[in-house]
Amino acid sequence: MVLVAALALSACSRTRVAYVDADAHYTTQQLQALLNQTSLGSVGDEPANRAPELRHEALVQLRSQGKAQSGAADVITKAFPAATASVPIYVERAEFDGAGSLILIEAWRDSRGRLSAKRLWVIDAESGEIRYSASSGSRR
Repeated sequence: MVLVAALALSACSRTRVAYVDADAHYTTQQLQALLNQTSLGSVGDEPANRAPELRHEALVQLRSQGKAQSGAADVITKAFPAATASVPIYVERAEFDGAGSLILIEAWRDSRGRLSAKRLWVIDAESGEIRYSASSGSRR
């Protein structure tokens, strides 16, 4: 399941953010695998100073996909400031540690000032609190 979702994202290089709602249940090891396998897509290696613009575009796109996706965009917007130098590339409604959660993978700034690093957040679906996070270096 993790590999299928990551491959689907890789195949859609023009898509800025992918949304998945497959009733999955994740462990920390599975989340790390998802992070490692998820492609940066069209935002990979963009200059980090473009992140706010690309973030806005990704959130607008996510909101246009439907009610659940719009709700996910709202959670992301509340959890992270608009000027955050990161761009959502993958969003999934899933269960983590027995609780409904939003899995968010973002492209974020690497040491060269490019969007070639990734980070993963698990956000509690009810409270909006961060439940888990992980990051990955300059992988694509």
